[in-house]
Amino acid sequence: MNFDQPSVQEPQQESQEKKPTLHTPNYEVLLTEFGKKHPEKIETIRTVLDEFDEQGIKNFSIFRSEAMPGVAFSHTKLTITTELINKLSKNSAVAETEMATKKEIEGKEENTNAKRQDYFLFGAFAFPPEGGNAFGVEDLAIDRFIRLLPRVAGPIKRGEVPPEVNVHLLGAPTGFGGAVNEKWIENIEKNGLDGHAKLYAEFISRQEPADGKDVHVVLQGVSKGAIIAEKTSKYLPEELQKNTQRLLDNPAGEHKKQGVTKWLKGTQIAGAMIGETISRILLDSTMRNLMKFGGPFIEKLSKETGIPTDNDEQKKLKLKATMGEALALLKGSPMDTENTRSFIRRGIYDPLTFTPKRLLEIWQKDNKKNGTFPFFQKGKSLEVPFKSPGHFFIYDRFERWNKILGYSEKAGEKKNSA
Repeated sequence: MNFDQPSVQEPQQESQEKKPTLHTPNYEVLLTEFGKKHPEKIETIRTVLDEFDEQGIKNFSIFRSEAMPGVAFSHTKLTITTELINKLSKNSAVAETEMATKKEIEGKEENTNAKRQDYFLFGAFAFPPEGGNAFGVEDLAIDRFIRLLPRVAGPIKRGEVPPEVNVHLLGAPTGFGGAVNEKWIENIEKNGLDGHAKLYAEFISRQEPADGKDVHVVLQGVSKGAIIAEKTSKYLPEELQKNTQRLLDNPAGEHKKQGVTKWLKGTQIAGAMIGETISRILLDSTMRNLMKFGGPFIEKLSKETGIPTDNDEQKKLKLKATMGEALALLKGSPMDTENTRSFIRRGIYDPLTFTPKRLLEIWQKDNKKNGTFPFFQKGKSLEVPFKSPGHFFIYDRFERWNKILGYSEKAGEKKNSA
């Protein structure tokens, strides 16, 4: 396995002008929404989204487990390249915009000077076939991809060799390109989401050196994916764990499995998910547009990659496995916050986990007047509340994106003029 630095040679003109022939569901939606707020950056965001789609579709592949024969999931990888930073510099038409000085709270990220930096993204619960493929975590991935641009643009601006920065989008066995069998379903029924954690740990272990040398790994998950991301880390090689961090957004179903509380929390989760899904479909135009593009995209992706859609047997097995996952979430899949150091972000009004008691605790500890956030220590983990309209939220941090894109444009310009 090669862990060398990425090439910093000047890109050829042909590769600069190459455009993807197929676009992902978020492409048109985010291009339109971002363009409404920052029309001066429309070509810049288009360049980033073109790069995202070109790499994401080209690298779309299937991981077939050796430890769990017959089980597979889709994945793809994005790399922030010097070529992309150079492309961005061609779009610069506005005054330099500096990076935001106030960083969004998501914990202190360590070892960010590592030569190789890998981010593995875990998605939320979703029904097949549209849900559960690697692009099901696309909104999170686009946000992470943009926010990591300075990690490469910064060294370029300083005349240094940038690190290799990769973003991995992880699908689920129940999604397009994935595969399940009866043994997998039995595992879910018996052990909940633990089998998912072992599966993803097998994949990640193949991507990284076992000794964890010169790498920085972040496992980021949302909703069900947050639970799986936390559980995955404990199955990684011990040395690699030392260079691995966890960022968990709105974990769902992490309550304890014992007692009456289990069923009360399970009922809350089920009702909240159904209610929010219906309200999003009725009231959220962004969600409706994404749903509209989902089915046709899978059909085109199948033709583009040559990966067939599911036969009738797999459709039945995947539906059964999906229902098993839903039941596991309702029963509860506790996270090990006592022994695992994770950073947890949870919406104050997340209907899946909201309680009056927690709201009171936040109010009592709220330090907004001092410009800080109320942290809550949970064993070795830290949790911070944030304002969110619900459990599901689109990673559309347009103002931050605008500043990052401006910074990255200028970094590329500096290199080209050197």
